Amino acid sequence: MGVMMKAGAKLTKAIDMEEKFEILDCAEMSDEELVRVLTRDKEDYTAATFQRANREAWQRGLEVTQLINRVEVSLNGGEPESCAIDVALARLKQEIALWEVWRFANCLHEAIGIQKEVAFWTIDFFIGEEYQQSFLIKNFAEVEALAAQFLRLAGGSYRVDFEYDLRACETFVESHSRSYVEKISGILAAADIPHTVSSSERFNFNVISSARQTAGVLSVLAPAEYKDNVREVAAEIENKIQTLRDEIAALAGNNERDPRLLECYEQLAQLVEDDPVVSYGRGVLLFARGRNEEATEAFIETLRSRGNLSDKEYEAYQKESEEYLVRLAVVLPENSSILHTLANKAMSAPDNAGAIAYYEKILAAFPSDSIAHMNLGFLYYQDQNANARAARHFKTYLELEPQAEDRAAIEEILAGL
Repeated sequence: MGVMMKAGAKLTKAIDMEEKFEILDCAEMSDEELVRVLTRDKEDYTAATFQRANREAWQRGLEVTQLINRVEVSLNGGEPESCAIDVALARLKQEIALWEVWRFANCLHEAIGIQKEVAFWTIDFFIGEEYQQSFLIKNFAEVEALAAQFLRLAGGSYRVDFEYDLRACETFVESHSRSYVEKISGILAAADIPHTVSSSERFNFNVISSARQTAGVLSVLAPAEYKDNVREVAAEIENKIQTLRDEIAALAGNNERDPRLLECYEQLAQLVEDDPVVSYGRGVLLFARGRNEEATEAFIETLRSRGNLSDKEYEAYQKESEEYLVRLAVVLPENSSILHTLANKAMSAPDNAGAIAYYEKILAAFPSDSIAHMNLGFLYYQDQNANARAARHFKTYLELEPQAEDRAAIEEILAGL
């Protein structure tokens, strides 16, 4: 399927009339309107209007060139940086990760978001904070040209591969797995099916830390007319997942030492997330092969996952994964992630004595571990006979983390000890 080619897409509405605009009183125009007439939209107005606008800008002391050259750029919603156009365009050349977004704003309070996709770039256009339209561009040189033209308020059109309205798109896939979404996006891109990937955060409860945490969710969006194509690709990958599950079940029943078994788990782990059955099975095989660091990551992932298990199954996987981590802590004494995980698990039990023992082990190996100091402070704070220890750990934590967000709360605790 070929992608529609748009050679004349514009970021502003075209003038739908045979004659150019004639504006008699430029004095009534705002600074922003004057800048538009003198730059991007000048071809839409008569020469007399352009001259009057230029004279009005001069009378106001409006330095159009300097005004245009002050733009803003930010990455992934971060604090905008005010800079010159050349500096902003240099930022665009910097390497960014998949689905990260550069946002560029010009002096007319317009902005474009440029997002890196698997095989192309998507550009979203805004006036103020109001979304207008989107483009899909395969060639990065065309992306750079569009950004330069947009920031410099140059007139004309933009060469894009597809033009669409994000508000008319539908969400066809949602997943926590980056690899799963990347796989789908890659297949769609290879088939020239226009789409984009959006990221958002959702809250869930982490059993290990006994606290709410955010989880990233990736969504695949596409124009409604491509829904059959997207669903076909998603179904293809779901079939691949089921085939791998079936092969794992068959291999495990015959010979768990079969090298193909771990290979199937590795492939499946790339396509699914929050599946303790997969992460645990992979962890066991890695542990048996002496790949302890990788096994550690797999068992920690199991403890953080819930999946669709019943309470009884969930508790069994939790217990066995914890037992493996206890064994791994012996062979990997410098792996603080193991001890932190076991300490958090003990705190959620609750088993304060066990948690204290693990955090003390962490500090014996890593005296500057600020999280261990903070958690030990709270654990000792619960014991009125251990106030001195609590205070010592809280103070050390604040020394290690002078900009800690919870500084005020901890200082208040310290004042009462």
